[in-house]
Formats: sequence, structure tokens, C-alpha cells
Amino acid sequence: MQLLTEVAIAGKTKRAALVLAEDQKKMLKELSRSRTAPAREIERAKILIDYADGISIT
Repeated sequence: MQLLTEVAIAGKTKRAALVLAEDQKKMLKELSRSRTAPAREIERAKILIDYADGISIT
């Protein structure tokens, strides 16, 4: 019986780049600072902003 293992190697991501228009980024930044929006929407907005800026989402 042979066991196969997968090794993760650091390298370029396979995820597509996220390009946001200025008005989209502005709307996401406003949402990320909201104190009345649902928490999941605020968190998602922060993740999208970071991802568009090239920050890892893991």
C-alpha cells in the first residue's frame, strides 16, 4: 500500500486578481467602517479591500 502526500510549495497564487473601480472601493471602505451594517458584510468588505490591495486572504 502506497500513501501519497501532497506538499504545499510557496509560489504564485492561482487566484485571479481583483480589480475594483474607485467607486466600488469607496463603497467597500464606507461599509467596512459601518457601525450599523451586519458584521458579515463588514468582514466581507474588509476581505475584499485587502484582496484587491494584494494582501493574502489566508
